[in-house]
Amino acid sequence: MIEGPAQAVGLAVEPQLTAQLVQEADREPGGLALLAAALQDIGLAAGDDRTLQLACYREVVGGLAGVLSTRAERGLALLGDEGPAALPHVFAHLVHIDPETGAATRRRAPLAQWPADSAERRLIDCFARDADRPQDAVRLLVCDRGRGGEPTVEVAHEPGRLG
Repeated sequence: MIEGPAQAVGLAVEPQLTAQLVQEADREPGGLALLAAALQDIGLAAGDDRTLQLACYREVVGGLAGVLSTRAERGLALLGDEGPAALPHVFAHLVHIDPETGAATRRRAPLAQWPADSAERRLIDCFARDADRPQDAVRLLVCDRGRGGEPTVEVAHEPGRLG
């Protein structure tokens, strides 16, 4: 699940990294999706020796728990000054937080509720991007079509518990 695909694209994997990834993915909700995101980010940071390293995973990616925040920071950096202001306006529609338990669940929203030329729509486009340059990929949101064919957006990873 980790070493075979890495070797197929010419990368080596430190055994300590494999053990750490398996351990973390086993106890994280949505662990496999987070694992895939982390491996992609580690691969982007691999040095000239083309080895995926545990130190890089910890420092650059921040572990499975940090991969989403690392990607959010990447997206905000790509957006510049308008990103932080648009973020709560978008995620307030995409995440429901149970006031009693603090459990957060994702929900789908119609893309049309944000004008095409708005800062919120630029944030959605950026956070949903699977960029030509992998280092610009954010992939925290997914754009799709609803049952009636209308464009929708939702959070790519279940948010879990907040607070």
